[in-house]
Amino acid sequence: MEKLSSKRGTKRSKGESQKSAEKGGQVGLDSKTIEEFVPILLHSRGNPVISGIIRNLESGEAISDDDLAALIGVKVNTVRTELNELYANGMVTFEKRKIPNQKWYAYFWKLDMNNINYLIQQRIKKVIEILNKRLNYETTHSFFYCPKDGKRYTFEEALEYGFRCVDCGSQLQAQDNKEIVERLRSEISRLTQLLESISAQKKS
Repeated sequence: MEKLSSKRGTKRSKGESQKSAEKGGQVGLDSKTIEEFVPILLHSRGNPVISGIIRNLESGEAISDDDLAALIGVKVNTVRTELNELYANGMVTFEKRKIPNQKWYAYFWKLDMNNINYLIQQRIKKVIEILNKRLNYETTHSFFYCPKDGKRYTFEEALEYGFRCVDCGSQLQAQDNKEIVERLRSEISRLTQLLESISAQKKS
């Protein structure tokens, strides 16, 4: 077995682990929620290795980095790099096990569901706050746009520029933003329901 690289995220103290557990509670988040939000939290959306790690650890079974690499189909060092990132952000834990008849140790990894739960809840709350601000902006303003370059203006801005595009001089047209408003309301509703669902699981 290949010797594990010594480079790892800073190990959290026992107190920090207990604190995260108190924040998050032992909650079994569904796979879809975990796969949606963990890459967002890591700013790694679209990273197939991160997605592969999450999918293979969702069962709760501890899996070695070597086995994870084989399951995902990438080099073990690639998996270790992403596991280090997940660990540094408090999303996985590991257990060091001695391999029989070998000099090396293997590291077996699990998702830290307590901390993931807490981090996801905080992220959802922040996104809802941002979307509500945008919704308020969309519903309290009238908009115009340039038919050539699509640049958007509030009524006040359009009036200031004589209802002409500042870039190309085209006549601005009124914009119906009902579709934008409905998309915002729909996403706020979805995230609010998701947050309520997570909170309900925590209490049960």
